[in-house]
This record gives sequence, structure tokens and C-alpha cells, in this order.
Amino acid sequence: MFLSQDLLISKADYPHPKIAKETKKYRTIGLGYTNLGALIMALALPYDSDEARNLAATITTLMIGTAYKLSAEISSKLGPFPEYERNKETMMKVMKIHRDHLKKVKENEFNKEILEKAKEAWNEVIELGEKYGFRNAQAKVIAPMGTISFMIDADTAGVEPDFALVKMKQLVGRGYMKIVNKTVSLALKRLGYSEEQIKDIVKHLEETQNIETAPHIKEEHLPVFDCAINHREEKDILIGWGM
Repeated sequence: MFLSQDLLISKADYPHPKIAKETKKYRTIGLGYTNLGALIMALALPYDSDEARNLAATITTLMIGTAYKLSAEISSKLGPFPEYERNKETMMKVMKIHRDHLKKVKENEFNKEILEKAKEAWNEVIELGEKYGFRNAQAKVIAPMGTISFMIDADTAGVEPDFALVKMKQLVGRGYMKIVNKTVSLALKRLGYSEEQIKDIVKHLEETQNIETAPHIKEEHLPVFDCAINHREEKDILIGWGM
């Protein structure tokens, strides 16, 4: 994906000549991800937990480290972005800060292997960057994915937790689409609930939009299913983005 985005910089149309000029001078790219909140839930981790934060940090640093490594490899063949020499010292300093901050990410059972790969990637970023420079001044943005997340069967968008476990999505023109978070059953299974218990809990969630009053659910497990809004206060959640 990163390579294709870099190729598009030279081929794309831009709304204004100045935007085209500045984009090609710095060749900025905005990588990101979607469904992070669902991944955290599937692992039976509360979104608001140190384990989840360290997992998210590890995934992010591996993604960005791999992107900058590829950027340096492209630069070895095609040269760095036009403004690189003016920014070389500062950019290499930023790259080293990225690598050094890996020390602040705490290892746990969920991120150990990813963390090791991230460290390897960032060591290569520094080595290749010092030798070849970088093709792109910027590699990440992590913008919200919005409606497109639902179109690719994701339960959460971008870096955010789920807005609500049950949502009613307003469609363009008329009608609504009911969206029930599919990751709930995965989390329940990881937490040790039986198939019958999971069916009961999911059925209750679909009917009431509230997991807190579901049968079998243990209070200590509720933080795993925390969302952006409080189900005790809101039952019918309407998302107004058109599809």
C-alpha cells in the first residue's frame, strides 16, 4: 500500500497547482489503520487499559517503521524527496526519537513478538536512512476511517473504540441499517463463556442494545465492552453518515 501511494503522488490530479507543487516537494503519505478497537475487544482487553495502549503503540510503531524502511529503500533507487537535503538533519533526529521511544513501550503477552519486529525495523530505518535518505517526508496520519470501515466489515473505525455495540445507520435516501458489533462474541469466547451463554448474551444485546443487563455476563468483564457512549443512558444509537 505504501509503495502504491508513493507512485500515485506523481500520477494523481490535484485541486490546485500549489497543492500539487507542495505535495511533490515533500511526497507526504498518510498511512493508518481501522478496526483497532475491535482487535482490542477480541483479545478481551478493556480499550482503556495499559495492555491495550501498549499493544496499540507496538502495532503503530511497527507499521510506521516498516513504512519508513520502504521509503528509504525507494530513495536508494529513485532518490529522496526534493526538500530532503534541507531537512536531512532534523528528519534523522526525528527518526532516532521514534526508535528511542520504543524503550517506553512495555512488553506484554499480546505485543512481545510485534515489539521485537518493530525494533528490528527501526534499526534498519536509521541505517538505510543515513545512507539513502527518505523518499517521503511523512508516512502516517491515522485518520478516522468512517463509513468505509463498515463496508470492509470492520466493527470499529480508525483508532477509536466502538461508538456503541448496537448502531442504527441512516442510509442515503431512506431507511436504516442495524449494525451489531460482531466482535462481542469473540471476546466472550476468550473470556470463557460457553456457546449457549454467548448466544443468550448476544440475543439480549440485539434486543435491548444493552450488554450490562444481559444474562450470564460478569461485572468484571464489562470494561472489555466499553464504548464511546454509555448504553445505560442511550438505547437507540443513530449514526447519520450516509452510505
